[in-house]
Amino acid sequence: EIEYFTIPTQGNAVDFGDMTRNSFLGASGSSRTRAVMMGGDAGPGGRVNNIDYVTMSSTGNASDFGDIPTNNGHAAGVSNQTRAMICGGGNSSGTLNVIEYITIATTGNAKDFGDSTSGSCQNTGLCSNNNRAVNFIGTNPSTNGIEFMTISTMGVVQDFGDQVVGVRHVDAFGSPTRGMITGGWTSGSANTDTIQFITFATTGNAIDFGNINATGGVRGHGGFSSPTRGVCGGGIRGPALSNAIDFVTI
Repeated sequence: EIEYFTIPTQGNAVDFGDMTRNSFLGASGSSRTRAVMMGGDAGPGGRVNNIDYVTMSSTGNASDFGDIPTNNGHAAGVSNQTRAMICGGGNSSGTLNVIEYITIATTGNAKDFGDSTSGSCQNTGLCSNNNRAVNFIGTNPSTNGIEFMTISTMGVVQDFGDQVVGVRHVDAFGSPTRGMITGGWTSGSANTDTIQFITFATTGNAIDFGNINATGGVRGHGGFSSPTRGVCGGGIRGPALSNAIDFVTI
């Protein structure tokens, strides 16, 4: 299923249409007109290499965009108006540190961008200010690393700093100024409710922002934003699956 809502307002999500396949823990990105959903895990069916897309101004089912050569799931996605990128994840060979990209306005298979600074990079959080992409690295066990890259260039990935709390199974969002992650799963296999942020234009360690409205913390949720408001929804809150949607003013 694909659901949507309007970020400046509050209210429940509405049905948009369906993806071309059933999967979870895929990567996503968008321009102002098109959203792409890349890879994922099909449970007993294994990882999937599909890339789907929809036109956001309309509703309806997704269409096939192309494939991910690495057959990648549990990856993170990020985008600007031109490119969407898939970072890390894993396939039948284990966890991956590869970064791939597509051009959103076209269709076709993903291409190699470069490699993460981490030996393996799974269940991470990626966000961007349309120029710089920042990756809150998540591995198993968790790490606290942060790295960055310039989306329009190829192959150069550099250290940014460290997280306040090292987490995985997390998602991220950003404004033109700040990038943020909410919650996540710590190295002690416990959910956290910590919200962390960085300033895109600088490098350095993440800073504590506050806490998400989730008793027992949250992991495995989805994050996205307008230039001013960040939203996260779903995931596992405490011991149970949740359909709650929260927001912050970035």
